[in-house]
Formats: sequence, structure tokens, C-alpha cells
Amino acid sequence: MTVQPTALDVVYRDGGVLSQAEVFVVFWGDDVPAEVRETTTATYRTLSEVNDFDWIDEYDTPTQHISRSRFVGSAVIEPTDAGAELSNQDISAELARQIDAGVLPGLGDNAYYPVYLPSGVSVRLGQARSCAEWLAYHSAFVSEDLGTYAVFPACGQHFAPAAVHELFEAITDPRGDGWLTEVAGEEIGDLCQGTLTSVPLQDGGSLDIQRLWSNRTSACVGSTHEFILVVTPSVTVAREGLAFNVRLTTPMEPYARLGWELSGLPTGASYSIDPVPGIPGRWVLNLHLRQPFVAAQLTLKAESEAWTSSALLTLTLDPAAHAPASGCSHSTGDSWPVGLVALLTLVAAAGRRGGRYRAVAENWRGT
Repeated sequence: MTVQPTALDVVYRDGGVLSQAEVFVVFWGDDVPAEVRETTTATYRTLSEVNDFDWIDEYDTPTQHISRSRFVGSAVIEPTDAGAELSNQDISAELARQIDAGVLPGLGDNAYYPVYLPSGVSVRLGQARSCAEWLAYHSAFVSEDLGTYAVFPACGQHFAPAAVHELFEAITDPRGDGWLTEVAGEEIGDLCQGTLTSVPLQDGGSLDIQRLWSNRTSACVGSTHEFILVVTPSVTVAREGLAFNVRLTTPMEPYARLGWELSGLPTGASYSIDPVPGIPGRWVLNLHLRQPFVAAQLTLKAESEAWTSSALLTLTLDPAAHAPASGCSHSTGDSWPVGLVALLTLVAAAGRRGGRYRAVAENWRGT
């Protein structure tokens, strides 16, 4: 598939990327709550284990291949500067001291240290203050041998979407000369800010994340496995033979081994679903009803080995066949009202069996 570049596409600026991010989580003092410590370490451990983000290697460079990140560990540090207001320089210098002292491991130029601050500690980036103008950012040490880091003040938000945003921006643009938009200099997380999805986990639950920009599909993408089922028309008058167009959107892998299920069929009705030859991701749903026709709401579900998505179909009654004899409204005794108005309703439900914990996502701004 050839995708024409769009105005949103990021372009390569001839710099480096993180070939395999070595993630070591840093908690700024003992006041970072235990819940934050547990949730954030679980988030980064999960991101290093699932293959949902392997598509990020579309941002390889001529000399570097991007592999899945590796979770190394976490530590609580006792910062030399325990003040309530910090600058980026303060944080960078403190991390370098902690690495030099052996409290934090030196992980080389692929290092990524996400730093979580306690409540009451704010950070200045020029005149911009944390929690007012921004919620998180990533940066790099002056010495390339020390790698990169990100800063997460306690602004009352849940951290999982921000963790994904900053990690993958640090991977694809660690020093401002990697992958950026040509005009505004935005990164792959900035282009999809506020577009949230859920990564289902193998042993139960899910991890709520922010999507990231993909040049390959010209869309905001979460998991490699994610797809959204769309059926048109979604509302139609019940009659003997009906045909619906079915498609899956935002694919990142071939549509293989899909299972289909249609629930809510009226008594005696049957259906078939057949692929459209030569057009991947397209099917035709044929629905056969028996008279007398009834109104119904059906749910079509497509399920792969890793993902599930559903869409609703509404069957209405023919108003002409059920019109009252006069201009007055009256009851006919039918279970469905005369002049039924059906509204388009689409439901996309994603899930994979399994997981470790649940992270609840909020809208969030990153840098």
C-alpha cells in the first residue's frame, strides 16, 4: 500500500533515535505515593512486553532499527535539591549526580529515565510552569552517553497516556533532530494528543493509552492489532433481503482468521457474510428476514486473535405500512411505536483476554 504524505506527516531530520530504550523509572523522594510507584512501573513493564507498538519501527533511520523497549527497574532517590520549585537544569544535574553516585544505573545513549515528582513540587520551563501550561516533557542530557529522561509532575492526571506519549517521542526524537513535522516541529505524540484507546493485556484487564501518529497509515494508531468495525447503512427498513457494507478501519496487520457473530436476529432470520474479492478489509453482510417484519437492533462482532470490535444495526418498520387511518395519533397495540425514528449508533468495543492492572486515561497535554 502506498500512502501519500500529508501535512501532518513527520519527516526525518538526520539525527538519531533510541534503538532500544532502556527504561529506568525514577521517583523524586519518598513523598511520591506508593500507588503512583506501583502503577507507573507496571505501565513501563507492560510496554516492554507487549508487541502492540512494534509498528513504531516505521521510524527506523538509515543506520538504526527501533526495537521494543526494555524495562530495567526503578528507584527512589534522595535529591540534593529538595525545593518546591525546580528547573529542567536542576533535574538534569540531579539525575547526572545520581548516575555518577551509582544510585541510578548508567545505561548509555539508549537510556530513558522517566522522573515522577511528588505533589507540591513544580517545574519551570522558561516562563511556562508545570500543571498550568504543560503536564509532562522529555529531554536529553548534554552528554549523549547519559541518554534521555522525561519529567512527570503530580498534576492530578493518570500517568499511562502520558507515559506512552513521552516514551515514544523520546524514542523517535530524543534530541530534537529525529522525526518531526516540517513546519511546526511537532512529534508523533503531539499530533494525536487527546486520542485515547486501550491496549488489552494477555492475562486480564487493559492499559489505557494515547494513540501515536503513523506516517504509514496517515492516522493516529494505538495497538498493532486494533481495528474498528463499520457497517453501512447502520439504519434501514426491515424487508426480506438486505445487504450491508462491512469494513474494518485503522489496520496495522492483515485481517487474518476473523470470527464473525451477528446477535439479535428476529426469529427465523438468517445471514451470511462474504469477503469482497480483491479488497482487503471489506465484506458484504447479507440478511434474510421472514414476514411479518419486525423492528430489531442487531450487533455484528468481528474478532481476531487479539482484538474485538462491534457495530450496531437498527432495523425499523416501514412507516407507510403502519400509518394510522387518520391524521390523529393513536395506539395500535403494537410493541413498536408508529413512526419509529431510528438514530445511527456505532459502538466500537476493543478487548483481548488477560492483563495485570487497570489504568484510567484522561485528556493530557505533553511536550
